[in-house]
Amino acid sequence: MGSDRALYEAVLAAHVLSAVIGFGSILVTGCYAQLAGRRPGPGQTGPWSPSEGVRRYFRPGANLASRLIFVVPALGLVLAGLGGWEDLHQLWLWIGSGLWVTAAGAATGLVWPAESRIQVLVQGLTQPGSGDGQEPSPAVAGAGRSSLARAGRRAVTGSALADLAAAAALVIMIARPGG
Repeated sequence: MGSDRALYEAVLAAHVLSAVIGFGSILVTGCYAQLAGRRPGPGQTGPWSPSEGVRRYFRPGANLASRLIFVVPALGLVLAGLGGWEDLHQLWLWIGSGLWVTAAGAATGLVWPAESRIQVLVQGLTQPGSGDGQEPSPAVAGAGRSSLARAGRRAVTGSALADLAAAAALVIMIARPGG
């Protein structure tokens, strides 16, 4: 019996950790997307380009940490099985699962496409083009900046929706109303 409890606790820890890392990564994407679309501050002159931190965060490739959100329901099913499947009849489980679907939909439909667009734009805005080898041409920078702002807003909106739904799911899963 003790080993069953230890296994349950280990799977529960992995379930929670994958949610924290996955949805935390989506939150960080939203924060960096907000920074990516910022206009130059007062007193700044010359061509605009994304900050070094934004360029590093939006490097080419998938944000693998955020994909951990797909591990959450798989581990949830393992937990249900380890618990004898009794929780499958509980309303809180289905409400929490519906909130996860909402969060995953926001991530896949808004955050990740916007993140991919930001990656392309950031790469374009950091390519030489003005002759000095350091900054993009003014035309590229102007068009890229407005596209970057739009993609940033989509990522921020999706991130907020995904993380609010995930937070609500967390509350439901902890409180277990009706369970």
